[in-house]
Amino acid sequence: MQLPPAAADAPSQEDAHIERLLADARHSDASEILAGWLSAAPDRASLINLAEVERLQGHAHIALELLRIAQATLGGTDAEDAADIADAFLILQRPHEALAALRQLTTDVHGDPRIRDALGRTYLALGMPAAAYKAFGDSRTLWSLARRARRHAWWRSGGPLRRPDRPGPPPPAPEQPPALDYVLREVQVFVVYERTAAALAPAAGELGEQDRPLDAAELLLTALADQPDNPKLLAGLAELLDVLHHPDAAIALLRATPAADAGPETFGYPIELLLRLRRFRGALALVEDLPAGVREGVDAAYWRARTYQDMGLPTLAHDALQADRTPRPWWRDTRRRLWWRTGGPLPLWRLLRRRVERRVLAGWPDDPPTTEPPGTPGLAEVRALLQRERLDRTVLSRANELLDAQDAEAAGRLLADSIDRDGPIPARLRLLAWAEELQGRDLDALRRLELAHGIDPADPQTLQELLRSLRLLGYHRRAIDLYRLLPAPVRHNPDLRSEMAEIYAAMGLPTLALDAFGDPRHLPSWDRKHRRRVWWRSGGPLRLFLRDPRGFEEFVVQSWRAATAHLRVFDRLPWPAGFAADDIRWRVDRFVQRVTVLDHRMWAIRFWAVRGTRVVSLVLAGAALFWTAGTAMTVSAWWAAAAAVAGTAVSFALLRIVFFGLAAASGWSAILLRGAPAGLATVAVGYLLTTAPWPPGGGAVVLGTAVMLSAALALCHFLTIGVVQWRLIVSYRRNVHAAPRDDILDALTGILHEAALPARRNDLDWRAAWIYKLERAARTLERRLPVTLAAADPATANWVAERAGGAAVALRALKRRVAAPVDGSWAQFDAALERAVVAVATGNLGDLSWRKPSDTAGRAQPRWKTALGAAKVLAVAVAPVLIVIAAQPLLQLDTAALRWAKVAGLVWAVLYLLLAVDPTLRDKIDTAQSLNSLLTSARRDPERADRRDVSDGAGGRGPSGQ
Repeated sequence: MQLPPAAADAPSQEDAHIERLLADARHSDASEILAGWLSAAPDRASLINLAEVERLQGHAHIALELLRIAQATLGGTDAEDAADIADAFLILQRPHEALAALRQLTTDVHGDPRIRDALGRTYLALGMPAAAYKAFGDSRTLWSLARRARRHAWWRSGGPLRRPDRPGPPPPAPEQPPALDYVLREVQVFVVYERTAAALAPAAGELGEQDRPLDAAELLLTALADQPDNPKLLAGLAELLDVLHHPDAAIALLRATPAADAGPETFGYPIELLLRLRRFRGALALVEDLPAGVREGVDAAYWRARTYQDMGLPTLAHDALQADRTPRPWWRDTRRRLWWRTGGPLPLWRLLRRRVERRVLAGWPDDPPTTEPPGTPGLAEVRALLQRERLDRTVLSRANELLDAQDAEAAGRLLADSIDRDGPIPARLRLLAWAEELQGRDLDALRRLELAHGIDPADPQTLQELLRSLRLLGYHRRAIDLYRLLPAPVRHNPDLRSEMAEIYAAMGLPTLALDAFGDPRHLPSWDRKHRRRVWWRSGGPLRLFLRDPRGFEEFVVQSWRAATAHLRVFDRLPWPAGFAADDIRWRVDRFVQRVTVLDHRMWAIRFWAVRGTRVVSLVLAGAALFWTAGTAMTVSAWWAAAAAVAGTAVSFALLRIVFFGLAAASGWSAILLRGAPAGLATVAVGYLLTTAPWPPGGGAVVLGTAVMLSAALALCHFLTIGVVQWRLIVSYRRNVHAAPRDDILDALTGILHEAALPARRNDLDWRAAWIYKLERAARTLERRLPVTLAAADPATANWVAERAGGAAVALRALKRRVAAPVDGSWAQFDAALERAVVAVATGNLGDLSWRKPSDTAGRAQPRWKTALGAAKVLAVAVAPVLIVIAAQPLLQLDTAALRWAKVAGLVWAVLYLLLAVDPTLRDKIDTAQSLNSLLTSARRDPERADRRDVSDGAGGRGPSGQ
């Protein structure tokens, strides 16, 4: 195409007018004026200016067509226009066409600094830094930006090494420019589109600020009836559909826009929506399917890199930005950060990561199905969708007004009637669930949310409220199973991740909660604060020293699942009609989960506390032995250190052999009965060794000290375990006190589940475990259930305690069936346990079997009463001695009297303690005295008989003889 010679340049005053319009952001007016000039008298400057204006409006395909028309009119000496056209092509990421425009010039103008700058930047965009450095030429005639680009080309070409350029891909075939009249008509169409959108923008914006997105959407829909292909209006309508929680309809509406009428609004926004919905496959496909004229306007490399970055593939994101030879200035920081994240100056590391990420990308799961009905939504479908939305909003607004007025019952009736009339709609079901929750009907609210989730399984708002309801009800297992079954893109929703983190935090698993939060950059501010608190709870900076905390908590979850296998018993019990057994089942499940977390946590604390105490005590023992060796043995510090090391080894060996081997025991009483004498004996032996003559030179003192320190090590070990065990017992009792019914059901259902296998019934170990669980359930029923009921008056409290005691007696009677069963007793045992479980679970405690507490042996006395009785006995025993000592300043007894008073007091204390330990001691003493009298009389009786016989004989002979 040849331009008329008279139209070579536009008038300067008209150029000033165009610049004023662009400064006022009146791009459509500028386009209309330039198109009018070109219709009357085409000129190259107006073509270039119109292309720039269209590019600023996002119409890259029109800008490319105008630039091709202007390129076709270039002459061999039009250096300034050629440079402008090349710059425009470079901005639109078309370096090959920019190079073609510059090559149309003759060689005599290649020395122009502007042409050299354009050629250099073009070669840089083509990935040819050596050719770019050569094209820049002498830097003294270039301006500062060009000199900086020349320096960049010098470094990219190898600096002082100067390596040649690698051959790149062949240039694409040149495209023929269209007719100017066709392009100008297209410009006029878009001018009308822009003016219509600009006229509706204030009204739509005002409606949006008033929180009336439905009215704004209907306003745009009315305008689209006359201009159905207006990209600005389509983009605005899609944005409002997204606000109305219909993102799939928004995406489909924009993707249905014809490519000829498309702009960056109709392609960039759906990609943004797909990324927010975590539909990465669709986002990548949309980027790759962009039309050639639109890809330059929406920055395909940027969207591809952002998609890879959101997928967690930083190397591929860096490669996507690196492949673009004309990076935008705002990309540089992002690319620099990605460069450091992917290895920085270590290309081998980046290569390995690239291979891994490509495998991850190849195995990436497909996107979840859309929530909207299949098919491309037209304006009629969108209008019907908005009508349904308006009807929903009318009902929901009225229900919200009732809820604000604290009338949840009326709001629930309104929503229930609308659902019965119009069918189940997720938004109404969610609000109805909230109204029922306010009325205290949590299980009904949960069923409403489950129904809404069944209608729309991928709706994040329904999922969030369902997870919140499960968390508040304590149904942690159901929440975890629900979340794990969701598709990966749905699981990555920030709201769902935050809700799952709340669930794990409520379960006492802070590391899993921290992992559930995920990347904090996509979380709102309040969730980031909560995540920071969870981070501190999970160890904070000490997490670096923990050994696989995430694996530990996952093992806790697995143990919890294994420990609740007996809850399947709830499925086969004869429940009353209309009773919801699931609620009680999940309550017991939550109780077992708390106990499991507590048990594993205390085990871990004990593990590290014992090892930490052992290390610290061995270090202190070594320091004590070092000081002892330096004091008792006149040797150097090195020999003292060697003696300390040897003594520490002896102490540790004695600890393992004596206290962990010979005196090892399982119970606390056995530990005290064995460990205390062993410790005293060890201390005595060590003390004796310190006075031994061998080994000489103070070695006996070091050896004896090492032996005594072994008892100190054992004492530290015992105290550490005692503190941890005491904390475990206190925490477990706190859980039992908070949920005594759950503890009873856990014990009884465990017996039912384990006793279902006939082989276990003949195993004495299993029987012992069942007897223990029966006693545990009876003790909780007897002691904790009356306290939980908390009868206010003494009469009712005594009656409740009596009924609980009788039920516990009946439960303890089942232990006899376990200890000594007969033929058919196991079936009776199972039936009795099932009745007890049903009675406790349903709350019908009056259905429990009952026996009079006096029919059995005396109940075990509480430990605090035992301790109080022992304290009283000890106080009475030592009272005389303490009184004598305290009264001595007043009585002024002499030494002998004071000594006899102390002896009397000690005798009293010993006798009283003996009588307290054995109340039958007095009878035993009387029996011993009687036996002693009997034996004494038996020894004396023969002597008296002999004397009687002699006297009788002598006297007989006398009188009888007469």
